[in-house]
Amino acid sequence: MVAAPYALTDAKLVVNSVNLSGWCTKAALDIEADELETTPFGSTARSRIGGLKDANLSAEFNQDFSASAIDVTLQPLLGTVVAFTLKSTSAANGATNPEYQGNVLVSKYSPLDGSPGDLSKTAVQWPCSGALTRAVA
Repeated sequence: MVAAPYALTDAKLVVNSVNLSGWCTKAALDIEADELETTPFGSTARSRIGGLKDANLSAEFNQDFSASAIDVTLQPLLGTVVAFTLKSTSAANGATNPEYQGNVLVSKYSPLDGSPGDLSKTAVQWPCSGALTRAVA
């Protein structure tokens, strides 16, 4: 059965137990595995196996310097490893709404980035630390 396409309008991103969805305008979780070549001499085609897995969480936010908002939440996390969750809707976890859970190293934070007249935004891209889980219940 083919799933119906949908518009991504209600994604939920939580970082360090703080729901940042109300400021988030873009989110992505890129997951990959190392490619390890196993081709022996005498082969006529390459062979490979998967190695260590890696992931990166990226997000873009409308910047907000007020209490309990983006800057006050993210700035103190710089240099620390914190938990995150990401899913496509704020509805309960399920087979059609899995929640990805893991930890990220908050390795960079740019509180200001823009030109005159631009909407004040901030973007982050953080490497995951450890394994991810995919929760469907």
